[in-house]
Amino acid sequence: MRGSALMVMVLLMACLTVLGLGFLAMADTETMIAASGRDSEQLLHTAETGMRMVKAWFDQPVTGNPSITSQVLHKFMGTYDLRNPALYDRSKRLFDHDNDPNTPRVLADGTAVKPYYRQGRTLWSPSAYLDIFHKPYRGDAVTEFRGTEAGPDLLLIDTPGAVDFLDKLNQLLFTDQSRTGRITQIALYAPPMIAVGGVMKRAGVCTIKITVSKFRGMGTIGIVPVVTSTSLKVGERTLKAVLNEVPGTLANGPIESCGAMSVTGNLRAHWGKVIASGNITIAGNLDAAVPSAFPYKTFARRISGTLAGDDFTVWSGNADNSIEDPWLKVMTAGDLVGIGSSAEQPLPYSQAAPIDNDHSNLFQHESGVACAAFKYSVMKSAAASGDETARYFAYVPATGLFQEWGVGAARSVYDWTHNQEGLFFFDTKNGQEPNGHGPGDPLTNLTPAVAIENVDWNFSGLLYLNAESIRINNVAGVNRIIIPPGEPFDDANANGKWDAGEAFVNLTYPTTVVAGAPGSTVLKSPAAAQSASATSPDLEFYAFATTAGRDNQGIPITGQVNLFGVLFNAGNVIAEGTARHYGSLIAGTSVTQNTAGADTPDIFFDQRLNTGEWPPAEVSFPRTHLTSWMAGL
Repeated sequence: MRGSALMVMVLLMACLTVLGLGFLAMADTETMIAASGRDSEQLLHTAETGMRMVKAWFDQPVTGNPSITSQVLHKFMGTYDLRNPALYDRSKRLFDHDNDPNTPRVLADGTAVKPYYRQGRTLWSPSAYLDIFHKPYRGDAVTEFRGTEAGPDLLLIDTPGAVDFLDKLNQLLFTDQSRTGRITQIALYAPPMIAVGGVMKRAGVCTIKITVSKFRGMGTIGIVPVVTSTSLKVGERTLKAVLNEVPGTLANGPIESCGAMSVTGNLRAHWGKVIASGNITIAGNLDAAVPSAFPYKTFARRISGTLAGDDFTVWSGNADNSIEDPWLKVMTAGDLVGIGSSAEQPLPYSQAAPIDNDHSNLFQHESGVACAAFKYSVMKSAAASGDETARYFAYVPATGLFQEWGVGAARSVYDWTHNQEGLFFFDTKNGQEPNGHGPGDPLTNLTPAVAIENVDWNFSGLLYLNAESIRINNVAGVNRIIIPPGEPFDDANANGKWDAGEAFVNLTYPTTVVAGAPGSTVLKSPAAAQSASATSPDLEFYAFATTAGRDNQGIPITGQVNLFGVLFNAGNVIAEGTARHYGSLIAGTSVTQNTAGADTPDIFFDQRLNTGEWPPAEVSFPRTHLTSWMAGL
């Protein structure tokens, strides 16, 4: 009996031991699962940090001459010049080099046919630094991200046992990598393609893929944490997102109207296209009110010809050497009211007419003419993105003022915007899209008229209003750098850019600006090379020298400016008064005047709005936003 009892006790103890070990194993498994979940969540946060870091590279690109330390601004974390191509691997690029989806993708090899990303786009001579994250983001095989996930355009990858750029970035961003993990790979390649009207379009600037990992047993080289050959990877995650461009570069000219435009005094819009979807009413005395330009043969073509008696030969050889505004073009889908002709080009070029009386730059009944299409929903979403330079303001009916995000102090448009920069969106009365749809269906939810007058006022960036009207008059601005456009040319092959052999006007550029016009005469004859340099209030350094060939910009000019960028108002723009803007004014409803015979403000067009290079680096503006986030395990 005693032996049987002993056996029972031994069996019972064995069972209890097995159960105990099982519970310990279960507890250990649960601990491992909890740790894995914690690691996964921490790694996701680390990947998000990496994603926003890369976005910041686009939003504030490094500027200045790399050879002159005092001129270099916006280094990442105050340390790294991201224009240095040696920081990235660009040799893995697999891309469609011939725009034919039926041919296989090829590996970039540095040739003209198979270039690396941003190949040859040096910013300063003799520096090898490239405009890696600068605008424009689109254009050709060199400028665009066209690579694949397997063959990205730009690749940063961690190399174990050596201090590389990612090690230095991780050191700056994460102080305890045993807890947070670290970024082990950054890849940038083409965005997704989507079908729009049967045509495949790029759905963004690029795709960003961040890979993050957590290791045990990391080492250091000096003070930099590194992965060694003996480090054990205990977790990894990936995160992808599509980088999109904030649509700030839709403007096509100094002043635009999505409806009618009335200018009864002098038209003081300079250096670009005056556009209206509806009728344009202009002053009767055209010679005084509307500047002449480099003449147009047709809507799409300038005058040309190099033989004796040809239009360009006669015009360029005329003793009158001045051009009032080489770039001005007035164009409407409706009528030029009061012009006295129903022809598309009512006042064609004539060799017999005095140069300053030429108005071949006036066009009407152009069906393709339309104002810049700033969409309410898109701009509101961009303003609400959370970027520190994007700000949203809600209307307060009780006071007629605005609150940021609908909370806190209520202030006027002037108080919110004066001496500020960024993307500012002022919403409608009810926070809904403007509700009118044209004549007979007026807008009823716009906020009251805005008047900024007799004060100091300046703003940089994109100001989006939903007011009944906006009037800016008798305001003092601040010094800004104004850059005239490139020399005008006859686009004979209609490709939107100057090609060798196309007629162009070799200009002597203005060197100052004053009320009503550039302060010095624009001349249509070659001059000794002009050169100038200027430093903006934000310490951005500009320098340019003209050549005997066609120049793609003029020399920098310093002048007082109120609006430095774009103003869009869903209602009317009251185009009168004394102010100077560099960029574009756009009316969603119409451009009007309260005072008969009033001149418009001076509005100088910034050609970077057309070339995809706006905003300049000196303007804090949310150039990009992230969409289509996708996390991998």
